[in-house]
Amino acid sequence: MNDAARPVGQFITEQVLPQWEDLNAYRSVYTHNQAMNVMLNRHGIRTHQFGGSRVAFLYNGSVVGGRQVRLTTLISDQAAEATASKTLSRAYWSSAGLPVIETHRFAQGEDAQASKLICKGRSWVVKLDSARYGRGVSLPVVSKEEFTHAWQKARANLPQDGRVSQELLLEKFYDGINLRFFVIAGQAWAALLRTPLFVLGDGHKTVHQLLEESFEHRRRHVALRRALPEINERLLSPRAPRLTDIPQKGDLHILNEVTNMPRGSLPLDVTREVSEDLKALAEQAAAAIPGLGMTCIDLLTTRLDSATDAVLLDADCRASMGPHRYPAFGRGRRLASVVARQTRLRAEYWDKPIRPAQVRSDDDNEDDD
Repeated sequence: MNDAARPVGQFITEQVLPQWEDLNAYRSVYTHNQAMNVMLNRHGIRTHQFGGSRVAFLYNGSVVGGRQVRLTTLISDQAAEATASKTLSRAYWSSAGLPVIETHRFAQGEDAQASKLICKGRSWVVKLDSARYGRGVSLPVVSKEEFTHAWQKARANLPQDGRVSQELLLEKFYDGINLRFFVIAGQAWAALLRTPLFVLGDGHKTVHQLLEESFEHRRRHVALRRALPEINERLLSPRAPRLTDIPQKGDLHILNEVTNMPRGSLPLDVTREVSEDLKALAEQAAAAIPGLGMTCIDLLTTRLDSATDAVLLDADCRASMGPHRYPAFGRGRRLASVVARQTRLRAEYWDKPIRPAQVRSDDDNEDDD
């Protein structure tokens, strides 16, 4: 299928390209934890840094929580375990009657069994059960040769930590739009659409030159500038044009399918554009895993105005708020204040069930920078 006719291609053509020159410019940004520390202090909670990445939250002289890297005590042990495995998260969601992507899991030595699923006319994604940030992911995979390469790539990225899942997944390729919802205390506060890396041909420049122009434009956004990947053939999927190819004028080409910033993805805020049933699906997904007080929920859909064909992909309780606060396009969402307010509520009502954060209007924002 022509990339421009795909759901994400239509969005790029209709929503991204017309506002390309209006890409947000940020000269400086707060990191996730910097923003959190500022807002916790504003809500009366002091932070005490221990060695490494551990932080204690102090309120009225007592320890009321903490954080390790980006994992906070708003997350239960059960929720942390569940979100460390894609198949386990999806088991919770299936039990709750929520739609999930078709997935088959295999141990490291079961490549022969996995290869039997690869057949003509069906596309798959090869990934790790415990993978984050697109590590070891290959998509779409449609042939035995592609499968062999993808399987080896996934195995090479298996985590060394024996406490996490060592299984590999074959996941049905779903040609849709990747949405990420940031859910705090059961409420979806922000939604991101993450485009894959793309170029628009002009009939004269090579793919390499088009990428250079695109990346130069992105440098006005400091977070995008820090995440720019190296331009080489490894950045491109096997079916994408090569760096020396010259795309025809007006032709849109998606160069890889991975939607994280170090692979060239662009985050766009679509909080106001997504339908209420998509938000509700993300909220139900968070609620289906006990103790998941703060998380990102990833799902795929073909449209923003309906959850009719949406499927749940992943839950990440260690995800950064940064792309929501500093999107490439659209309004930034100040989530650190919401998290800090929820942490304060937990401190005040530690012996009671978790309470939802108070809903505020779009104009009720507290600067974290």
